Amino acid sequence: MWNISDHHPTLLGPPLSGYTSRVTDLAFSPDGHTLATSGDGVRLWNVTDPAHPAAIGQPLATSTAELTSLAYLPNSQTLATGGQDNIVRLWPLAADESVRQICTNTDTPTPSQWQKHLPMLPYHTKCG
Repeated sequence: MWNISDHHPTLLGPPLSGYTSRVTDLAFSPDGHTLATSGDGVRLWNVTDPAHPAAIGQPLATSTAELTSLAYLPNSQTLATGGQDNIVRLWPLAADESVRQICTNTDTPTPSQWQKHLPMLPYHTKCG
C-alpha cells in the first residue's frame, strides 16, 4: 500500500502476501477498514492502520474458476465476487449474521454448510 497524497508515492508498510498465483482484483470496503483481494481465493485484510495491514481469517473458499471482480455492498458487510464461471457470489462478512442465518435453517449445520457460509471461522456442530 502506498501513500500518494502529496504526489510522491511512499510505501506505507510491508507488501500483502500469501498468494501462489496472480492477484486479479481488489476492493476497499466503503468504511475503508477492509481490503479484499482475489487470486487463488479471496483474502480479507484489516487496513485500519495502512502501515500495519493484517490478514483477517483464512481465505474465503471460492470455486476453481478465476475470480475477475470484487465489490462491496454499501454497508461493508457483504462482498460480491464474480469470475470466469459466470457466477456472482455474495459473501456475508458479518460472522454473527451468517451464524444466525445458518442456525435459522438448521439445528446442526453440516461441515459443507459451514464452509459455504463461514469459511473464515472454525466449524461448530451446534447452534445456540
